[in-house]
Amino acid sequence: MEVKWARKEQDLAGCQLLFVSRSAAKRYGEVLQAVKNSVTLTVGEDPEFLKAGGMVSLQAGQSGLLFDVNLNAVHDSHLKLSSQMLSLARHIVQRPASARS
Repeated sequence: MEVKWARKEQDLAGCQLLFVSRSAAKRYGEVLQAVKNSVTLTVGEDPEFLKAGGMVSLQAGQSGLLFDVNLNAVHDSHLKLSSQMLSLARHIVQRPASARS
């Protein structure tokens, strides 16, 4: 495993898991666009991250770490999350098939 601090979208080539911090909230769109056609799991720490097209949003809760999943974004990137992981999610966001077109 190699951890890199990406300062430019070009630095994201070949990235398999991308964590986007809350400090990059104004750039969610361009960061997510940079990995749109790749098989990259995108993780953020802000509920707005899912609305921008991110896949997993982490939040600290009283009982530990909680997460929400944007299942459409996961499917669009041709990734699959295990049913076990999905069963642990606090919320799963998914647009109906008719709304995706």
